[in-house]
Amino acid sequence: MRLGIGYKMRFEQGFRMAKEMVAQGTMGPLQFLAFNYFQATPPQPWYLESGVLHEILSHIIDLSNWLVAETPLAVFCTTQNFQGGAGEDRAYLTLHYSGGTVATIHGGWLSEYPELPGKQKRNVCFQLVGEKGYIAGVRGLKLFYAKMVTKRPWRSLRLMRWPKSYAAFLMPLSTTNFPL
Repeated sequence: MRLGIGYKMRFEQGFRMAKEMVAQGTMGPLQFLAFNYFQATPPQPWYLESGVLHEILSHIIDLSNWLVAETPLAVFCTTQNFQGGAGEDRAYLTLHYSGGTVATIHGGWLSEYPELPGKQKRNVCFQLVGEKGYIAGVRGLKLFYAKMVTKRPWRSLRLMRWPKSYAAFLMPLSTTNFPL
C-alpha cells in the first residue's frame, strides 16, 4: 500500500500548464510568485480549530515549492483570528528561495466570501513572474501569458469556457496591443 499527502492542486490542468511553462523556460527564470486563496468559512467547526495554514494554505505552499522546484530558505508569516477559533482564519506568508525567487501567499476564510460561478473551485488567483514574461491565472478558468517584448503581448491559454460576462470583459485584453 502506498500513502501520500493529498496535494492535489499539482494535478489540476492550469497549474500543470504553468509548471510546464516554467520548466521550459518560457518566462525565463522565476523571480516572483503571488497567490491569493480565500474561501467562505466552512460549516464544520473543526476547520477553525486547526487553522487556515494547515487546512488550505499548505496546498499553496506546496504549489509554490513545486513551481520553484525547491523548498524555501526562509519563511515569514503573519496570522489573524477574526472568527474566534483556536486556529488562525487568515494568514500572509513570504517565502524566500535560494535563487532569489520570492513568493507571497495571502489567504483565509471569510464568513461572507462570495464564490465565483461554476462547478469547479475558482478561489485561487496567482501570478508567476519571470525575467521574460509572466503567467496570471484563476484556478479552473484561464491562464494568461504575457511576454515582455512582442506585438501582441497577451496570449490566452484556454482551460474551459468562460461565462459570457467574463469573456466580454476579457476580449479587449486579448485583442489590444498594449504599449510596452
